[in-house]
Amino acid sequence: MALKRLKEFRSRAEKTSRDVDSRQNIRRITTPYDDVIPLTDESATTFYLDVIRVYFGLCSGTTSLDDVSLAARELRAHPEYTKNPIDPTLLPINEEYKQRLLENIKTLGKYNLVTTDAVKSALSFAFLIQDVPINPTDLSVLRYFSKHPLETLVTSGENLGLSSRTVARSLKRLGEKFAVRFSCHLDTSAFDVQSAILFFSVVQDADWLQFENALATFPFTNGLVKTTMTDMGYATFLIPGGNRNIAAFRASVATLRDTVFDHMQLHIQEGMGSHFNLSLYENGVWGFPSDVKAAFEDGRFPQDESSIRHLECGGPRKGFTYEDFLVAYEYRKGARVPPSSMAQGLRMRGWDIDTRRVSQFIHKFYAKDVALPFMTFGGLGLSANFCFEILCNDEWKKRILSVLPALPNVMHYTSNKGILVWIQVPSQQQVDYYQAFRSLEKEPGVNSVQSIMTIVQKGTRAMHELVNYWDHRRNQWSVPPRELDLGAYLLDDNTEPLY
Repeated sequence: MALKRLKEFRSRAEKTSRDVDSRQNIRRITTPYDDVIPLTDESATTFYLDVIRVYFGLCSGTTSLDDVSLAARELRAHPEYTKNPIDPTLLPINEEYKQRLLENIKTLGKYNLVTTDAVKSALSFAFLIQDVPINPTDLSVLRYFSKHPLETLVTSGENLGLSSRTVARSLKRLGEKFAVRFSCHLDTSAFDVQSAILFFSVVQDADWLQFENALATFPFTNGLVKTTMTDMGYATFLIPGGNRNIAAFRASVATLRDTVFDHMQLHIQEGMGSHFNLSLYENGVWGFPSDVKAAFEDGRFPQDESSIRHLECGGPRKGFTYEDFLVAYEYRKGARVPPSSMAQGLRMRGWDIDTRRVSQFIHKFYAKDVALPFMTFGGLGLSANFCFEILCNDEWKKRILSVLPALPNVMHYTSNKGILVWIQVPSQQQVDYYQAFRSLEKEPGVNSVQSIMTIVQKGTRAMHELVNYWDHRRNQWSVPPRELDLGAYLLDDNTEPLY
């Protein structure tokens, strides 16, 4: 029965893939660099080449925004998007990035390297954020908006002693040089959708590529992350339909221990947040926070919880509709984007929600405490990345949360099992941070600390694509629990891995 459901879904996925391969809207994209972009019959490689083509079309202005959006929609329907969710319309429009990418593509052509890994590397290396100096004005603006991400240009200018025009120019430079973006954490449980993260290592001799493809076909997979530097990886899921469906999903995952996963921990989200401590950055050098040393070495944890930016998951709320959910995910892509632009983006995806209603929805998100805005940036000497999975009791969750505001750049996710922490730190301090977090494992109340190096939180499959598999009736998601059987996508009827 499980295998039959998987075959049915794969048949639908293959039809989607054929539709994507027709690439009707992508074919309309013309760029000045068409003769440089190589051709291939391999579907996964074509996906990344199409991302490059759409990006070049957007940068060069040879294609309308409407055509670019339609092409991006085709890309998001491609199976490869689940594994590596790159939306060219969200990449920074920057002459330097464009030239880097162009040179990388020319190099591939010179050596006739038209493989998925080669093209993917050419794309990712073009957008690596290099460490560049930051002027005092931009640093002060960065510090201010890290704490006040939604502040108006006028108010921020008054508080910084700058004109609003100077602040606007500074934000533009920060976006170009340090990829500064504004987003928001979102309590999806308020919309009857529960977030979950599965940390895992697959059984020995597993074929990772086939496993990845099988997991990507599961219609509730939101993202998938693993590096070659570690056996550990994690997958994120969005499960609609309340506690009954979470229980069904949890039960299906439990059956995969030892057959598919050598190690696994399923985290059901309870809260989230992020912090920056730009006071550590002086004269181009990052200091190591004394609060971390005091807490992790001497057990002196901060008592003041007022500085912790944390959003609790409060469960389903009355008054939220299907449209609220769609607007919330559009808003999450750009928390400072004008509501008129969000309305336009929604219309391009087939949802006609006018600017006034978008503004009303956003106001409601904050009135009901289901959104927490934050800023992201790259570079500035934070070149080492870690993800820590800390299994601990509630008391240790509070202690660890109290230390996070002291770190340079951190995002956290609390769960029923403990806390997950993504940090960006200077490379020369990576050993110090690694040892500090690993030292927690010896503390009573902390069961284990697992780490994944070179990982930061990535983009995920667009919510607008996920909801195509879900049914929404009477302001509730209706998904049969049997559809949440992860084993149907990873095992055959004899409980043998399909890969």
